[in-house]
Amino acid sequence: MKGDFSRVTFDRAQHVSRVMLQQGRVLLDADFNLQSAVSAYGLRRLTRDLVGPHAGPAELLGFGVSPAKDDKGKPTGGLAFAAGRYYVEGLAAEAEAAFDMALGDLAMGDGKHYLLTLEVWEEHFTWLEEDLIRDPALGGPDTITEARISWAVRAALLDALPNPAPADAAAWQAWWQDWFAVNLRRAPRALNLNGRVLPQMIAWTDPQAADDDVPCVADPAGGYRGLENQLYRVEIHAPANATNSLKPTFKWSRENGSVAAAWVGVDGADLLVDGIHDTARGFSAGQWVELTSAVEQHRGQPGTLVRLTKVDGVRLTVDATTPAPNRPGDDDHPIVRRWDHREPGKDAKGEGFRDGAIELVENHDYALEAGIKVTFPGPAAGDTRVVAYSPGDYWLIPARSALGDIIWPLVPGKTGKDRFARREPDGPEQVYAPLALVDVAGNMPTVTRSLQFSIAAPVKPVAP
Repeated sequence: MKGDFSRVTFDRAQHVSRVMLQQGRVLLDADFNLQSAVSAYGLRRLTRDLVGPHAGPAELLGFGVSPAKDDKGKPTGGLAFAAGRYYVEGLAAEAEAAFDMALGDLAMGDGKHYLLTLEVWEEHFTWLEEDLIRDPALGGPDTITEARISWAVRAALLDALPNPAPADAAAWQAWWQDWFAVNLRRAPRALNLNGRVLPQMIAWTDPQAADDDVPCVADPAGGYRGLENQLYRVEIHAPANATNSLKPTFKWSRENGSVAAAWVGVDGADLLVDGIHDTARGFSAGQWVELTSAVEQHRGQPGTLVRLTKVDGVRLTVDATTPAPNRPGDDDHPIVRRWDHREPGKDAKGEGFRDGAIELVENHDYALEAGIKVTFPGPAAGDTRVVAYSPGDYWLIPARSALGDIIWPLVPGKTGKDRFARREPDGPEQVYAPLALVDVAGNMPTVTRSLQFSIAAPVKPVAP
């Protein structure tokens, strides 16, 4: 969530039931956000316990799949999905109206077997994605951001149908869980046993570090030497590409990636923007910015990183060596987002830079700034699973000048760098449910089996 937050403190392992304000105290955004996170998690957990991993109401079962037909009842060659609700790991996906999808939209080809899945996640919205979040009475400033439940239907190619076919609903559910564990890497994370696994990152502070270019620092002997309290965000930009021997890349921001503006137009090599708050939360020459849109963000796709050579008010001039792509249409809500990483200096050994982002080498130490360092440890010795670095995976690092350090989980009994723990990404978290098995023959789909469940007779919850 790329909002202007001081920090994000919710941790389900702490079992917080509610947040209580005290009289005469300072009110912080993190405290209010903690209460909303506690409430949302409690509702989601209760729904998961009662409903199971996935199910929908019998009277309004959403996303039921059938061959699409036109007004005269003739098959169109696509798939139709029913309106309604379907709960996946406690999150409610809602289709407000029935809808059709062409086979091409799902990348489904002739003569093959497919598993249709429903992907559900919480998506972050700011005024850049939804301008109505801002109250026009305030004359421009934004106040809140929103988390909304988003969903997408996906089609996964199956080499072959299960043989022998599972005997009953519970057996089909077991087959799905096995398939999920091998082919998908997202939550529920306990299922990631045999296939790809989530990456991990360690963040720490080094009192002796001096390999950054911040001219004003706090106590040189401190771990974090910045003068301001910051919420650093480290985010995967591009995945690895084994075919082209390309490493994954990452970027970072000291403002949680929240410094952004609406991309409202183009004038030659210049980008025209709207919504810059002030110089501290604006843009300057030499910075890397990401040109993206609400549509790309919804799809989990990274934008294009370009470097600025000049900033004149709301006019951003782009370096000719990193040309900007064509601006999307207004309906896509184009966005310019600032990142604070920079090209590795000549003394930064072992660090590559590609397409505006830093190449990720496992077990290499990267200096961000002000004494903060990060590394991405690979799998343990003997672990043959593949670490899947996906665009959008992110970690948050609160840095506090009063502490002279960062807030990061510690390992008891350890000292030095080893006292800082490994952490999986703070997000994003997608959850999945199976919808149906579909065969395509003669470019016409046949739903061979529904894999949905009704809340009236839910499948038994899978043990964690």
